[in-house]
Amino acid sequence: MTTPRPVAATLALVALAPVALSGCGGDGDDGAEATAAAAPLAELDLALTSIGTFEQPISIVSRPDDTALFVAGFRGTVTRVDVAGEGADRTYTKGDVLLDIDDQVITEGERGLLDIEFSPDGDRLYVSYSAEPDGAHTVVSYAYNGATLDPGSRKEVFSLPDTEPNHNGGDLEFGPDGYLYYALGDGGGGGDPQGNAQNTDSLLGKILRLDPEGATGDEGYVVPADNPFAGGAGGGRPEVWAYGLRNPWRFSFDSRTGDLWIGDVGQGAWEEVDLLPAGEGGTGAGKGANLGWNEMEGSHGYEGGSNPEGAVLPVYEYALHEDGTCAVTGGIVYRGPYEDLQGAYVYGDSCQSKVRALRVEGGEVTEHVVFDDAGVEQLVSFGTDNGGDLYVVGMAAGEIFRIDDPTPGDGGGGDPTPSSSTDPPAPSSSSTEPPSPSSSTAPPTPSSSAPPAAPAAADEPGGLLAEYFPGVELAGTPGQTRIEPRVLLDYEHEPFEGFPADGWSVRWSGDLRVDTAGEYTLIVTSDEGARLWVDGQVVIDAWSAHSVRDDAVEITLAAGRHPIRLEYYDQAGVAFAKLSWAGPGISREVIPGPNLHPAT
Repeated sequence: MTTPRPVAATLALVALAPVALSGCGGDGDDGAEATAAAAPLAELDLALTSIGTFEQPISIVSRPDDTALFVAGFRGTVTRVDVAGEGADRTYTKGDVLLDIDDQVITEGERGLLDIEFSPDGDRLYVSYSAEPDGAHTVVSYAYNGATLDPGSRKEVFSLPDTEPNHNGGDLEFGPDGYLYYALGDGGGGGDPQGNAQNTDSLLGKILRLDPEGATGDEGYVVPADNPFAGGAGGGRPEVWAYGLRNPWRFSFDSRTGDLWIGDVGQGAWEEVDLLPAGEGGTGAGKGANLGWNEMEGSHGYEGGSNPEGAVLPVYEYALHEDGTCAVTGGIVYRGPYEDLQGAYVYGDSCQSKVRALRVEGGEVTEHVVFDDAGVEQLVSFGTDNGGDLYVVGMAAGEIFRIDDPTPGDGGGGDPTPSSSTDPPAPSSSSTEPPSPSSSTAPPTPSSSAPPAAPAAADEPGGLLAEYFPGVELAGTPGQTRIEPRVLLDYEHEPFEGFPADGWSVRWSGDLRVDTAGEYTLIVTSDEGARLWVDGQVVIDAWSAHSVRDDAVEITLAAGRHPIRLEYYDQAGVAFAKLSWAGPGISREVIPGPNLHPAT
């Protein structure tokens, strides 16, 4: 993701419960202020223009003084996209694959290539990924001269061992001060069992602030002298800039004000957006800030916790799995060419897959909309070009879109949800919220859980019938049934309210539509037990507990529809299952909804 210069783009989230900003000062400029010329968000219609389809795109960024865009692929690639023309007449052409480190990147669970970013002078490309063989959190950089990337210039900037395949964070941003900010999740495992987020002697559950451009020799980075814990101040690690985070998948700096916005993926009940205002000169946003996890989840006490002294509550939060949500994708304040979006924070949710926006005035959310007509399947990231145009990345179908003229019209945002809160909720000693129907997952990777979908007829595409059973044997009557647009499951707790957190199973059934006859590879990624039937035959049988892995089968499929059934059970811990394919004209991807027909 990209933010320094006149850039602004990422996207993320849905919100249902606004909270007043507290615990962090500033210069009085919210950064997301409404402008006199801007229309109400609820009156806007967003147009999405496709710029192309890519293999599992995870991020799109621009480079200073370069018209090209650069797309990162989850499995380890970086592709240049050449842009010609102006305005709505621009064309986008895939150029060279600048980097392919597939053999160095592990894609187990939520691990993979997570983000890229260019240095402020554009001379080096920074890459954040999970490294083979054990998923170590890794940042490296390469020299790039605008035409070619030099693989021999690889320099390791940062490496930290990883023990769990989830909660990796991984976002990279050069801030308005020229330093590199790097997000790390709390280490995974559910609930931060090691207490990393609140422990400033740990680098996990943090945003780090590093100076790799000032490093010499074999140094990966030096620590800026004004970091809050530099020089032994406060007893924390000197790299730490902000802490108390669970999984800050995407964050960004407002390119006009320097304010820091964070989308922090929730545990089992609340997703949150955090706003940390900049100080004088547009720098210093978030210095030493505590965002509360795992004492708090959003503005609510987590498992008996209470808000730590001075900790910052979210400026906005929403209840998990409302309207198909599952994981916030942090966004950006729009500073592009369209007046009606000026000052709006644009974001989304990886499962709901709709563009959203909100505005903040005086520390409170005054407008919030969900653009129902602006849908992007598995929305994982946003980026901007050097003119400020906003791009939206959809990972599941691999398509990237440009947001075009949001002209006031009938309104694609549905009902606005303006803030009615004037004071933040008082910290509670114990959570009073009912259990969430499902736990949240990190959005970036293919691990986002599938959202509930509207019923679909068996002769219409739209996903598979999913039947959930409160036991591992798929026995008896399903406890819950719904149509899911794809098989993409990642739960840390119960999949539905009233279900057990462990010891349940699910069966997906329907038809697989094949448009081109030929040789296909079907891949089931799972932990614990999974088995797959095609045309009535068992083609993958992995019905035993195991760590997250791929099981694949090569199969010849005629054009037409083929009965398909996938079964999975969760015995303990994180539940993970995904159904992908590759074949004629198809690079590996999660099988999309248009190729799936639910059983009757």
